[in-house]
Amino acid sequence: MLTTMRASFMPIACKCPGALDVGTEALAIREDTGDVTAGGIATHEVCQQIARTGDRPEDLGPWIEKYACDADRLGVTTWQALKFWRQHGGRYPYPQTERPVSAPFGPFKLTGHLDLLSVDSGDSAEILDWKGGYRTEVDVEPQMRSYAYCVAYEFGLERIGATVVWLGDQPEPTYQRWEWSMLDLAKWVRETVTNINRRENRYTIGEHCRYCPRFFTCPAQCALVHGTLRDLGQLSEMPEAEIQPDRVAAIYPAVQNVERLCKAYHDLIRRIVALNGPVPVDDRMALALIPGVKHAIDARKGWRIMSEALEGDQEEIAKCLTVKKADFLAAVSDLAPKGLKGKRKKEVLEDLEEAGAVTTKTITSLRMVRRKDDPQKGNQHGEGTENANGNGAGPASSE
Repeated sequence: MLTTMRASFMPIACKCPGALDVGTEALAIREDTGDVTAGGIATHEVCQQIARTGDRPEDLGPWIEKYACDADRLGVTTWQALKFWRQHGGRYPYPQTERPVSAPFGPFKLTGHLDLLSVDSGDSAEILDWKGGYRTEVDVEPQMRSYAYCVAYEFGLERIGATVVWLGDQPEPTYQRWEWSMLDLAKWVRETVTNINRRENRYTIGEHCRYCPRFFTCPAQCALVHGTLRDLGQLSEMPEAEIQPDRVAAIYPAVQNVERLCKAYHDLIRRIVALNGPVPVDDRMALALIPGVKHAIDARKGWRIMSEALEGDQEEIAKCLTVKKADFLAAVSDLAPKGLKGKRKKEVLEDLEEAGAVTTKTITSLRMVRRKDDPQKGNQHGEGTENANGNGAGPASSE
């Protein structure tokens, strides 16, 4: 019986063949990462509606309620999807959503679940994959090649186009596009299977590790954790004036891996305590879940009482309230006539901005980005990166 390998696992398999040594279980990315979250599922379901109808549902409330996801985030990602679809939806005249595919792949059975597949009446097809987050350094091309190979094998096609859309990027969604012939894909399969079959003790640490099912047992990760703890111990003992910035930055990826391991531990022990009750730590102490209470005031129900307590002072009342922009604009949309909802929301938001009622706060986040002097920047073979308007932001695709 062949081991099943999902196409989403292929970027890990290509970078780290040792990750395949997990026995006969199905090879797939860890489902506590990436887009496999409540918000990601909601985004994909709304994107299905966009592909089927050509428009985004006016009311995202059912998905927000069903998945308890962030309304602002869902609004942004699905709006980006709609902008992409308005520009490029014509490339997918016969959209099939959530389409399973599979094909033999050396010692494995390769499977995939396509967000969207459009097979024309000739010998070609187009694949579309929605990514609800920001574009990362993880190379998704092997995943898309895997999808393309499965489609070409299953339908007997000669040409496959594949596109990944990153819905978290601003101000426009960015996308990567590739195009392969069946000969291209067959050659890639032969080379990849040969590389995989020589995988003994071949481990490579990188960004892909966070998605790997061997993340917690990988020999390379274990060695990295030990080395990272040693480095952190040395840094803690050094005077800050003697610390070299590049040395501190160099261990950042390794520290991220240690943090992920610690988070996984906290999630695990929390589930254990929730299932079994307090768990002894030693003769005196035990781990327990301690309930806490947070109070919130329902503004609608308490408005009269709050107004009386503050003697009707609107300024004092306003200090106590925070209005979520997405919720407010959703209420404006609900009250607006059909066909004018978008226009009405735009008018109200412009009025609020003119009145100085909308504040903007800059938030900084620590992220790894490509260096400006990186000699390999913008020189990744076979990759085309564009924005929703079709302006090239990287090497041209083979289209």
